[in-house]
Amino acid sequence: MKAIEENPIMLKRGHLVKFHTPYPEEDPSQLYLLLEVKDHDHFDTPWADILALGTGFSFPSINMVKLEDLEVVEWDSFELIGHYATVVTEEGLNVSGKIVHILENENNTKPLQTLKIHVMLKDERGEMTAGELLLNAFRQQTGKTYF
Repeated sequence: MKAIEENPIMLKRGHLVKFHTPYPEEDPSQLYLLLEVKDHDHFDTPWADILALGTGFSFPSINMVKLEDLEVVEWDSFELIGHYATVVTEEGLNVSGKIVHILENENNTKPLQTLKIHVMLKDERGEMTAGELLLNAFRQQTGKTYF
């Protein structure tokens, strides 16, 4: 994944982001999901709520940071292979498991909730299931719906 430097993109809910200048003790490749942009009168600059991805925590923390410290990350859906996710099958069932194959590739900087990514995953019983990636599965982690 690489950051978009030329042609800056207006940051909005659902974008995959990272800090453009992380502190020395921070992982420069840590990715976050932008949950909400807060552009209120009582802030001197817009702020954003972000959710760290890939932490391994059941309930990852949500942090509020300055929007100007973030940049959109260009990503390729093949980078999802190996991650655990939930899909919706053609029958309308939700199935969770590890992504093992991408059926349609997306490579862009659009907010995640605008994409339809079709994947193949292996569930805990070892069965393979195809479906559309359920991008609002973060609700299960945080108790809130963001998309």
